[in-house]
Amino acid sequence: SRVWATPRNRPLHAFHSRDLWGGAEESLSLRRAQREYDPTMDPVRTSNKIGPRLQDALWALRPSLTGHLPGTLLLCEEMPVILKNNEATELGATNGASGVVAGWTAHSDSKGRQFLDVLFVRLCNPPKDVQVSGLPVNVVPVCPLRKTVRCILPVDDITLSIQRDQVPCLPNFAMTDYASQGHTRMKNVIHPKYCQNHQSVYTMLSRSSSLTHTVILGSLNSNKIQGGAAAALIQEYCELELLNEITRLREANKLSHLVSGSSRNALIPSFLRLQPWDYIPPHSDQALDWSAFPRARMASSDGQRTHTPVVDDEVRTKPIVDKIATVRSSKRKRTHVVEQWEVAGVAKAPKLAEMLNARHSLGPKPGILWDAENWSCAYDALFTILYNTHLDVGSSWLHSLDGGDIIAQFAISRLSTPLSPFSSLERVRNEIRDVLNSANSTAFPRYGALPTSVSDICFTLFGTADNFATSTITCQCGSTARRVSDMCRNYLWYVLPQYSLPANQPLTVQHMLDGLLAESFIAHCPACRATCTATTVLLTAPPLLVLDVGSVSFEHSVETIVLLPVDGAMVQYALTGVVYHGYNHFTCRYLDPSGTVWFHDGATSGSSCIRE
Repeated sequence: SRVWATPRNRPLHAFHSRDLWGGAEESLSLRRAQREYDPTMDPVRTSNKIGPRLQDALWALRPSLTGHLPGTLLLCEEMPVILKNNEATELGATNGASGVVAGWTAHSDSKGRQFLDVLFVRLCNPPKDVQVSGLPVNVVPVCPLRKTVRCILPVDDITLSIQRDQVPCLPNFAMTDYASQGHTRMKNVIHPKYCQNHQSVYTMLSRSSSLTHTVILGSLNSNKIQGGAAAALIQEYCELELLNEITRLREANKLSHLVSGSSRNALIPSFLRLQPWDYIPPHSDQALDWSAFPRARMASSDGQRTHTPVVDDEVRTKPIVDKIATVRSSKRKRTHVVEQWEVAGVAKAPKLAEMLNARHSLGPKPGILWDAENWSCAYDALFTILYNTHLDVGSSWLHSLDGGDIIAQFAISRLSTPLSPFSSLERVRNEIRDVLNSANSTAFPRYGALPTSVSDICFTLFGTADNFATSTITCQCGSTARRVSDMCRNYLWYVLPQYSLPANQPLTVQHMLDGLLAESFIAHCPACRATCTATTVLLTAPPLLVLDVGSVSFEHSVETIVLLPVDGAMVQYALTGVVYHGYNHFTCRYLDPSGTVWFHDGATSGSSCIRE
């Protein structure tokens, strides 16, 4: 607002909202209200008035944290705004309508703070001219709206439920592709770098009234508009083609009586059982030729649609939330049963997903192809080791890494999902990258030739809610204290060669681990504040240990077995992978249970590992 108002010499006015403590949101079902209100902070109080310090914090929150009902509106005359409520649909004052500030009436409190009574907005290009009595043409009054909103504070994501009175509008300097639908822009400036798919790019470009007044900022990934439609969209078209063919045959009385079902999930498999493996309905568009994998992703034969998210290589922030919800939830099965028919003499075709995973168990170990445009080698090296360990050891080990974090749960679920033509390891990697990027875009850049730390990925994915170790500080003054450090609740350990080593012996991983447990970290004694060394004892055996050895060089081969004391017994850990770094690039080696070593470099070996 200030950037817009300053060069135009227009004074800005700050209009505050009127806030009170509130209850659960209106217009929610009982179950949803309980679910959303339970984590909301609702302190004991003698009145509904909000204290001054908290009120200032609520006014300072950006609108995205307050349900798009702003705490403070910075406005001046002729400033572009967008309405956020259906004020009067018959007048064109609808949610998403664009306009400019024509004026206002307001009052002030004893401290000089201003509060809007009415905001007058001049609508831009309404469907028809609007004339409100006593106001100029196309000027409509917008009054404050009282609404219960959930405010998210930037401290530990504390949520407050308040009642807010404020004019439902926002400054209109930019909008998302979703919000722009239905708008025609005479001058259309777009920033398509982070578009999710080709539909998003189309929506943004189609808002333009002319090519001359269309400006594209930044880069545009050509794969978005030239790489083909999303897998989920192709699947939907394929199923529609099959349903259309079933309907055509039924109308012509040519449909077999063995084809039955009350939903597409039952109907399509019963129809495909009677068709050749490479069957495609006649007159289908060539772009929908799925003869290479006709039944791998079609509606499943047990009447339940696959719940695995199917997405493009380029997924963005918004769909990631939906994918997490999909992985964590399960749909209720239908209560009725649709009879399934087996056709004599027709062998049931194996699922392509099973064929793909069987191929991985017989041939070279699978790897992940490097994304040279958006550097992915850190993910390629780590996920190649994790995925192959999962194939060789079993999915129960991979699920044992679940420490309760939602990002880790999503990553484990995707890595343990059987592959299909629509779900390659590269797509799995990109989905996990998107989730990490949405959580921390600085540590996990998603686009461009930017490096990512393997240790940062491990630290994010391998944290646990429960401590599997405890650290103790023992001081010369006689006092002891227990501490919970990162190495007590994360499978990533940083081991450095500063520990005391036996004389005339080479540096080994076992020596470094022994030193780490004996000298875990430096801390101050809580009694005398003297500098002390903490020791760590393992209470339970973690299912995985990832050791960051920094730039340490080992004179001899790294040992494949190390021993750690766990609750009075020695537990053996076997080396399963090594990640190497040099010249801004990561590679890895994987050791399978038989002791065979497999090398992987996504830039040279592609989507498979090389046996050494």
